[in-house]
Amino acid sequence: MIDVKPSLVFPNISTGDGTQLVIPLSDFSEQPLSAASVDPDTGDWRDILYSFLDEINAHFSDLPSENRPIMVSIRKSGSMGANNLMNYNFTVSITTQVSQENIPQEVNTP
Repeated sequence: MIDVKPSLVFPNISTGDGTQLVIPLSDFSEQPLSAASVDPDTGDWRDILYSFLDEINAHFSDLPSENRPIMVSIRKSGSMGANNLMNYNFTVSITTQVSQENIPQEVNTP
């Protein structure tokens, strides 16, 4: 089976008290997050989304092709936009089982 443990992308991930998803800021190395950027009242959820997608994309891109899941994929592309701003696009594909809306088990395939 292909290893899809969350700790492979986010080494210090936990469930807190069992009702929370906890990912320490230190697990975001591609686009680091600060305490200010994730503050519930003054932060910016767009920074969180960008860091989250970029971290998963970096992990996925670093995997040898034979270890990449086939039920989920992510790709990042970028282009220079107006006013010297970079425009990034993330393409995420997820295959689910229709009856259960969950992602099927991965099998080792070349």
